Amino acid sequence: TVYTDAASGRISGIKVGDTQVYGNSDGTESKLAADQAGTDLLDGKVYTTIGSVAVEHKEIVSLTVTTGDDVVSGSDNKTSLREALAAAESGSPYTFGVLSDLGDGITFDAAVTTVTVADDLAIGTDISIDGGSGVTINVADGKTLAVAEDKTVTTKGSLALNGTAENNGTLNVADGAVLTVDDFTNNGSMSVTGDLAKTADGTFASGADSSVTYNGSGTTQKILSGEGVTYADLVIATTAAEATGAITAANITVNEGKSLTAASIETTGNVTANGTMDVTGAATVGGDLTANADVTVNGNATVTGDLNANAEVTVDGNATVTGNMNANANVTVNGNVSVDGATAVASGVTLDLNGAEADLGTI
Repeated sequence: TVYTDAASGRISGIKVGDTQVYGNSDGTESKLAADQAGTDLLDGKVYTTIGSVAVEHKEIVSLTVTTGDDVVSGSDNKTSLREALAAAESGSPYTFGVLSDLGDGITFDAAVTTVTVADDLAIGTDISIDGGSGVTINVADGKTLAVAEDKTVTTKGSLALNGTAENNGTLNVADGAVLTVDDFTNNGSMSVTGDLAKTADGTFASGADSSVTYNGSGTTQKILSGEGVTYADLVIATTAAEATGAITAANITVNEGKSLTAASIETTGNVTANGTMDVTGAATVGGDLTANADVTVNGNATVTGDLNANAEVTVDGNATVTGNMNANANVTVNGNVSVDGATAVASGVTLDLNGAEADLGTI
């Protein structure tokens, strides 16, 4: 008579006549502590018995993610993102002599559209991650998904990252690392010490409550910019940041002692320059422009909110301010000036207006 365990379905006991020759027959599974070779059979692993010797059961390594859970198990016949990355990092394509499917990068089973990262996870190898028609990675509060130092990760297909705005570093691109995106949406927080890039036709989109902080340690850090790139909150925390394309964002903040050089900027919200800012082209600000450090705009400057010049502001083109202009430091405009609200000029401050027209509203 063969008895099986109700929970696992595995054989729990065998009786020959009235003699119990293996396990037990009370409906619970019985495990030997060790085989005749001394292998510990109570270590949580799954073993197959060959004669009197137990052999550990291992799954074939795969880079295809088949479960959205953040699990590590050699016996569940599923592959998590963590397991797939570990397999890629190990670089070993064999398990028990069976050639496994390492492919050329991480992919996701069609049934997997959401993946959880429940604990810190570092991508420690050069790899591509293909989101196919759409995969969302949810990073738990206080946890970090990181591209490790000097590693290159390229995303393919549609991939989204979810986290919380309070979780600074939901995705961390370490020093010397490169993250190249294809169709990528950031809904959490990103900390970029290395390089953030995109494919030629790729897009980088941002959810309403997301943020990207550039905090590189080198001389000049390149800012992902240009067509197909939008930020929610963009924070410049690196010594010198340079955007060769247009920056499109909800809000831009340049931290004190830092600098930003950009081809052009366009925001729906505020621009706060606690560090210096040099815009080669036009600056279109949907909210307030607050200059606590020197700001230079070599094209036209359009400010829907207030222009607060607490440090020197220079505009080589026209300056249009829908709100108020508060000049607590020198303001130079080499084109026309139009202020719909009031203009306030602090004592000892110079307004250097070199254009043909100057409408300062209420002074």
